[in-house]
Parts: sequence; structure tokens; C-alpha cells
Amino acid sequence: WEALSADIDNLGKITGHEEEAEEVNADIDARLKALEAAPQPTKAPTVFLFDSGTKQIFTSGSFGGPQAIIEAAGAKNATADVKDTWTEVSWEQLVSSDPDFFAFVDYDGQTFEDKVKVLKSNPATKDLPAVKEERFLNLPIPAWTSSPLNINSAEQLRVALEEHDRHAGNLAHGAAAARGRALGRVETFVVAAEQLPDEDQQGGLAGV
Repeated sequence: WEALSADIDNLGKITGHEEEAEEVNADIDARLKALEAAPQPTKAPTVFLFDSGTKQIFTSGSFGGPQAIIEAAGAKNATADVKDTWTEVSWEQLVSSDPDFFAFVDYDGQTFEDKVKVLKSNPATKDLPAVKEERFLNLPIPAWTSSPLNINSAEQLRVALEEHDRHAGNLAHGAAAARGRALGRVETFVVAAEQLPDEDQQGGLAGV
């Protein structure tokens, strides 16, 4: 979250939207505090991030942005012991993590439906309770790489865990309202970033 805050500050300076940058960071900070203050379970649910895969699984370890998103949602990253960013793990590693929930990265190449089909057809995962009960959340790739959308992802994951009885409390109403208030600010930064020369875009809000 510190790196994201710095990226937003830098983008605000580059594009002349410093005031909006401060507002976005203040909004993210407030929503992170709300997540931290929400009721927490005795044992955090384990979330496995499924990016793509058939023979091996592409996911994100403890050095990737999803680690912070999952933790902010009050959960544990199933691959937190993998000291890497985006990386491959084996099916054995997935099963041994005993995930309570699956989050998916949605983008072209392997659809959400294809990924679910892989989980439901693979002998190693088809009988996992999280697979049989379809404890799933599918979010687009910008939600998982460094951007102001990350706080939305944390809130959506928290709400999804609540809906599947994997989490205590009820954050749904407040999270939805906060996302609505933040949309205008996020759109300002998306438009501003798209207008930057390529070399400037590479320096800020880079995917992790």
C-alpha cells in the first residue's frame, strides 16, 4: 500500500492532479482502516489466487500486490510462503494449502469458465470443498496489479468471503458505498495515465 500511495502521488505531480492524488490516497487509507476495524475471524480464511494454468498454476507469492490485497480483506494468501511476485506453483502446492476460497484473475487467454472447468476436472482439486461449493471471486487483471482499484478488490474479496460464510461481520453495505464514492477519482487517474507518454507510464502505477 505504501508503494501504491507513492505511485499515486507521483502520477498526481506528473499530470497536474496533485489535489486529486491526495484525495485518492486519503480515501484508500480510510477504507483500509475500515477493513482493519471490521470483525475478524479467529482463524483467517485461506485464499488461493488462480491466475491461469493447466499443468502448472500461475499465481502470486508474498512479494506480489495480491498479498497486500488478500491481507487487507482479512484473509491469508495461500502462497504467502512463496518468496516471489507472479510465479508458477504445482498442483500439489495448491492442494496442500487447503484453500477456503479461490480468487481469479480475469483476462484474455483462459476464461473464468475455463479455469473453473480445470479445477473441477483435475483429480487433485475437484473434491476440494471450495471447488465443490464454488467459493469463487473473479476480478479483472487491473484489480490485482498496482492501481487505485486495489482497495476495491480488497473490499470485494472481503464481501465475497462474508457471503460464503468464510468471514465474520458484514462489510457489504459500507464497501459498496465507498466504491461508488471513489469511482470518479479513479477515473480521473485512469484518463490521466492514458494521456502520458509511454516512458512516463512505465515509471508509475506499474503492475506488480
